[in-house]
Parts: sequence; C-alpha cells; structure tokens
Amino acid sequence: MIPNLDQLITLRVEPYHVNDNFDPQNQFQTLLNRTSRLDSLTFINWSSSSKERPPYQYSNKSIRQLHLQDVERSYDNEQCASLIHSPLANQCEVLSISITNRMNLLDLIQKMTNLRALNVICQDDTWEINKDNLTSSSTDELIQWLIEHLPSTCVITRHNHSIQNNQQISFRPIHVWIR
Repeated sequence: MIPNLDQLITLRVEPYHVNDNFDPQNQFQTLLNRTSRLDSLTFINWSSSSKERPPYQYSNKSIRQLHLQDVERSYDNEQCASLIHSPLANQCEVLSISITNRMNLLDLIQKMTNLRALNVICQDDTWEINKDNLTSSSTDELIQWLIEHLPSTCVITRHNHSIQNNQQISFRPIHVWIR
C-alpha cells in the first residue's frame, strides 16, 4: 500500500528491470493516483538500445510539466505522434524533449493545445560550437526557420548553455514560448 503523497510536486522516474512478478507500470499509475499536487514529471536515463519509451500514456490531472529531454535518445515522427495523443501531453503546459527533426516541433506546438513553453533539442539542428564555445556561423539557421514557420506570437530563443551527449557532441536547446 502506497500512502497519499499530497506534498510531492516533482518526480523523476528512471527505468529499471525486475523479475516477472512485479508490474512496474501498474505501480507507476498507482503512484500517480496518490499525488494530487504533482506538477512536474521527468523521465531520465532511458536506454537508447531499448525500444521502450517513458510511460507518458498514464494520467495525473495535476501534472503540467513533462520533461523527456534526453540527448542520447530523440523522439521520431511516430513517437511524437504517440506522445501528442497521450493523456499527459493533452494537459502539458511545459515540455522538454529531444526530437529527430524540426517538423516534429511544429506538430507538438500545433497539436498540444495547452502547451505554453517548449524546451527542445532538435537532432537536425545545424548549429555547432567550436572548442572556444563560439558558434560556427553568424546566423542561427534553426531559429530563422522557426521564425518563418511559427506564429509571430511565439518567442524563440536559444539557451545560453550547451548540453553534451556521450559522443561529446554539444547541443544548445531552443526555447519557444507560445502565446
């Protein structure tokens, strides 16, 4: 029996492997059912070799922030579409995610009706930094593309700090504020 967790507002979930007698997905929904004030849900360390995705198909009416950003694993077209139709995404106001291509970004913004802010790493981003932490180009091609494809009410910026993956490739996330 899991007690009520009314004071819990942030939860970080990591995958684990246990014996066949344990049902982690059922346990996870039971946990979510007991968290009436949970605002932020983060999924971390999901193996890139695994076909599993974080269990965003579950529900909790209080969750407003969903953090799926993992530079080792990006969401493709099919996975973004599945996410868009999930209960957690339907109520999500702030999403952090790594995606394979920029068209997914447009779909997320257009189809997640409650989304107010998006923090995204896009794998087809051509922006790079050199060893001195300077950009390789004077123009930010992805930012320009987003300005051309998103409504003028959106505010688009690139994060000041870079994130590195296991291959030491640096990414600087894009922030989109949706009005």
